[in-house]
Amino acid sequence: MSERLSISTLDIDVRRSERRKTIALAVERDGSVTATVPLALPLVEVERQLRARELWLHSALARRASLAPAAPTKQYVSGEGFLYLGRAYRLRVLGPPAGNQQLPELRLFQGRFHLRGDCAPRGRECFVRWYSDRAQTWLAERLPRLQRRVGVEAKRLAVMDLGYRWASCSEHGRLNFHWRAILLPPELVEYLVLHELSHLIEHNHTPRFWSLVSRADRDYEHKERWLRENGARFSL
Repeated sequence: MSERLSISTLDIDVRRSERRKTIALAVERDGSVTATVPLALPLVEVERQLRARELWLHSALARRASLAPAAPTKQYVSGEGFLYLGRAYRLRVLGPPAGNQQLPELRLFQGRFHLRGDCAPRGRECFVRWYSDRAQTWLAERLPRLQRRVGVEAKRLAVMDLGYRWASCSEHGRLNFHWRAILLPPELVEYLVLHELSHLIEHNHTPRFWSLVSRADRDYEHKERWLRENGARFSL
């Protein structure tokens, strides 16, 4: 069971567990905050206790943010660099097409991103759409192999804007991935999939969950640390 509370400027996911006797707070790798609480604890009491720990939460989030300063805002001009699967590609903004030639608004062609000149004012929108389409295809192609490593099957896979989160899963078997995940190196994208597939078995970050992740990816600790320290660079 999952609920949500807003404490000051913080949105907190509340997850109930039969095994919890007290509230456990965690700042996740994506900067989101999770409170795992006793199954029968009234939500009003959960909120009271979380408000009493608001200063700790802000301090923990500030420490997390200091590890990974945000990437500078992209400019949609020729020469700007854009990431895709861990590699940087320069952008070329094209002039008007010759004759009746029809060009896509954005494509990766001959080692460069080509953006139609008339699309430059909405360049971010074009890149988000391109990344989303590529992520959907790339993830869907690899999902069957990664599912076999965990021993579970997802009901559905979707790509969207998840804010600060790289990925999420629902209790009904749906996996959601942020479109910017496709900017990461392939081994990190695959790790995100393995992480979320493991959540289909164990929804919270319990020792059992990390044991499942470890069986699927023995190098998971290094990848978690890398995402904490470098993940903010992978955006637009």
